[in-house]
Amino acid sequence: MENFIGTAALAIASGLAWLAYKHPTGYGKLVVPIVGTLGASFLLACAFDYGVTRGSTAIVMISEKVDLAEATSAADAVRLFGVIIYLTFLRYLPAILGLPKADEKGDEGDQPQ
Repeated sequence: MENFIGTAALAIASGLAWLAYKHPTGYGKLVVPIVGTLGASFLLACAFDYGVTRGSTAIVMISEKVDLAEATSAADAVRLFGVIIYLTFLRYLPAILGLPKADEKGDEGDQPQ
């Protein structure tokens, strides 16, 4: 899992570097939302960690056995929420970049005619 996370982080960093080099205007529009998203993600991760720590302590105090199935279910729900947020971000990416809207005929934007 650590290899996957490291590889994904490297791919993301490379993609952002390419975007900043090739499309500095687009990157300039993206940097504030990216930093805001990372900051919010960090705060949410801290709050989640705090909640898990407090919850685990309470569970251990009540019972010596912790149901790992519920913990796995909660982690899956958090991952699903992250995927939904990412897909929503991609939906609004053209608006964030200030690109013209595609017409309703299914035009993909800037295509030669």
